[in-house]
Amino acid sequence: MSSSIAYGKAKIPDAKTPHIFGFVQSPPTRAKNVKHSFYLQIPQDSSSLSQITINFPYGLTASRNINVSDDSNRKIDTNVLIEGRKVTLMFPQPAAPGSTLKVDMKYISISAFPRPWLYSVQAKFVGFNKDIPIGLFQIRAYR
Repeated sequence: MSSSIAYGKAKIPDAKTPHIFGFVQSPPTRAKNVKHSFYLQIPQDSSSLSQITINFPYGLTASRNINVSDDSNRKIDTNVLIEGRKVTLMFPQPAAPGSTLKVDMKYISISAFPRPWLYSVQAKFVGFNKDIPIGLFQIRAYR
C-alpha cells in the first residue's frame, strides 16, 4: 500500500517584505483536478497590496475559482484575471500591512507531471505601478 503527501518549502525574506509560506496541494495524489493553497504574510512595516500575480507552472491550468481570505477566515473581495499561465488577483480594497492572506486556487487542471511545480509570485503595492517579485514556492505530489 502506498501513501501520498504534498508539501512545499519557502525561504523567508526580511521582515519588511511580504512572503509566502504554508503551501499545500489537496488531494495530495495524482488527481486530475486539485486545489493549491498558500499563505501570504504582509508584515506591519510593509505597504498595502493592491494585487498579486501568480505565474502558473507548465502542466497546470488555473480556474477562476480562487478564494482569498484573511487571518480571521473572512473572504476578501477579489477580482480574478487569467491570461495564459498568469493569474492576477486584484483587491478593490487593498490588503493591509500586518495581515495574512490565504489563497485557495481550486479546480486546477493537471495536464503534465513535471514535479515539482514551481510558482512565482509578484505583488503590486499601493502607489507603485510595477509588479515586485516577492517569492517562489513549489508543490510536490508523491504517489
